[in-house]
Amino acid sequence: MNVFVQPPEKQMLPSQDVWRQLREALLCLDVPAFEALIAELLQRLGYSETQIKRPAHCASTGKRRASRKGRNRHGGLDLQACNRSNITQALVLVQVKQYSRPVSRRFVDEIRGAMLRNGAQQGLLITTSTFSRTAHDAAAENPLMPITLLDGEQLLNLLFAQRLGVRHEQWNIDHGCFDRFMQHNEPDQDEPGREKRDD
Repeated sequence: MNVFVQPPEKQMLPSQDVWRQLREALLCLDVPAFEALIAELLQRLGYSETQIKRPAHCASTGKRRASRKGRNRHGGLDLQACNRSNITQALVLVQVKQYSRPVSRRFVDEIRGAMLRNGAQQGLLITTSTFSRTAHDAAAENPLMPITLLDGEQLLNLLFAQRLGVRHEQWNIDHGCFDRFMQHNEPDQDEPGREKRDD
């Protein structure tokens, strides 16, 4: 199954203001809530066994590592899921980027490395922004290890199509949806929250 992006119904397209509000709402989510939102989106799209990969605590402080260099805290992996058809299935590794600037090629290389280490057949890189030309080139250079790039406009299209984070009646933001993800991922004393990354 490939990610299929289609805009909302033409007869009732959301206004540009609602598109802007939804994008801003995504950028305002903390990292665990954003990952949980993407996990639910993937499940609605038909992926199964979706798991959010949590980083190890920093041994010295008990806080989560917030490295901004090299690989992300999961070695190029934020979520994993299963892409299953009637007769085959594939392990899919997912990396998400809450960015305003273009995502560079190094994150494509990162997720491909994670695919090799984990024996995954597909990769999915999702961002709230865009991808650089070299990132697109890198994703397409190895057809045996396909990596799908999902940019911010495609992500918004999917959220509207799945009615996730928005209400359809007059296309407005469903703030209760985002509150649910934030509350579900509130840290406790044993699991401090993670700061948003823009590495």
